[in-house]
Amino acid sequence: MKCPKCNFENVEDANFCKECGNLLRDGTNQQIVNQEKSYKSDVNTKKKGCLKPFLIGAGIIFTLFILIGIFSRGSNNESVSKNDKSVTFCTSVDKDLKPTGESDNFTKGNVTVRLTSSGKFNTDKVKVTLYKIDGKSESIIDSSEEQVNPDWSVVAFPINFTESGSYRVDFTKDGNSKIGSGTVNIK
Repeated sequence: MKCPKCNFENVEDANFCKECGNLLRDGTNQQIVNQEKSYKSDVNTKKKGCLKPFLIGAGIIFTLFILIGIFSRGSNNESVSKNDKSVTFCTSVDKDLKPTGESDNFTKGNVTVRLTSSGKFNTDKVKVTLYKIDGKSESIIDSSEEQVNPDWSVVAFPINFTESGSYRVDFTKDGNSKIGSGTVNIK
């Protein structure tokens, strides 16, 4: 009987190959080959199984990054529509630039806009831009550069509103570096 593994000619009733030691019985030999195939299949399954949790984890992390991006962008849009803590609308300011009559709603006429900073402005000019808000569109009504002391951290400007509506005031320095923004409603 020939060994299927090494082709060595063995005695007809031998159970094992004298050359390589392989089992010579057909049923047993076939069973061993089938076991090897099933073992290899298990190895391949494990490799695929390891990849699946990795892909799921990567998908979850990617989804979290997307959600964080959406929420952080949404919070920036909300801060534009609401007044910064640095911008205050009021009827007037005292000699120390403390506001009186703070509100977001006024009647036509003069309204004082007060800008505060946590530190010095570090600029000698602040650009004040006034936008009229009509639904989702905005148009510039007025824009001017105002002289300020770079060592100051508070400044106030009067604005005369002659028409009813919603308005936004932006304060920028050094070109387009926004340092404050706020909205006000005029009745």
